[in-house]
Amino acid sequence: MKKLLELKHWQLFVLVFVGPVLIGSIYVFNFFRLIASINEHTYMSPDELFNQMFSGMGWMIGGSMLFTFILYAWMWAIAHTLHPMLPRGVRMNLRMFKASIIILAVMSIALVFLMQYYFQFIIHTLEDIGPGDGPPPGFFVIFLMFPIQIIMLICNFYCFWFCAKSIKTVEMQRETGIGDFLAEIFLMWFNVVGIWFLQPRLNKIVSNRPPPLPYDPVDHLIS
Repeated sequence: MKKLLELKHWQLFVLVFVGPVLIGSIYVFNFFRLIASINEHTYMSPDELFNQMFSGMGWMIGGSMLFTFILYAWMWAIAHTLHPMLPRGVRMNLRMFKASIIILAVMSIALVFLMQYYFQFIIHTLEDIGPGDGPPPGFFVIFLMFPIQIIMLICNFYCFWFCAKSIKTVEMQRETGIGDFLAEIFLMWFNVVGIWFLQPRLNKIVSNRPPPLPYDPVDHLIS
């Protein structure tokens, strides 16, 4: 994981964004090719339509998941590498951070399966829905997605806060308040831009990493 912090900003940008975008663009190409091949004389059964759409959608989902998990790995590397470098007296709950990242990863996978189920259900029931029939029974999946996304939003913000505070605290070597690392939180949130500013600072921190501190049982209990 530490290797992610040693990459140059442009290398990390290519790894996190360019690769997944290229993979996702394959779906866009396949989707428009599918639309162009369909006309009023073309008939597809629901199974055929779903298979055609989801075979291409798999590329987009794969690109999205690749971006997501590389970003989670980068944040994990920040927290795990910088935590031993925090000045004495600064307490940050690394276990809570790790739990948040794991929750984000699990729920990201769960959302993919829920979306697959919902789209598959919609496609299979399109022929049976009349103008006044209302939403299909599978519509409940949307309400299941909503609390999952709220939990993910909270976990995301906590992880951004944790990484931003870790970076600033290690740089300043003192306890920091929200006002000290507010800019870093925004850079973590808008990471497509933030990577270009944060990664050089992480390169410098990692290259100047001091030897590990002596074992402290109190630090061990909360980390």
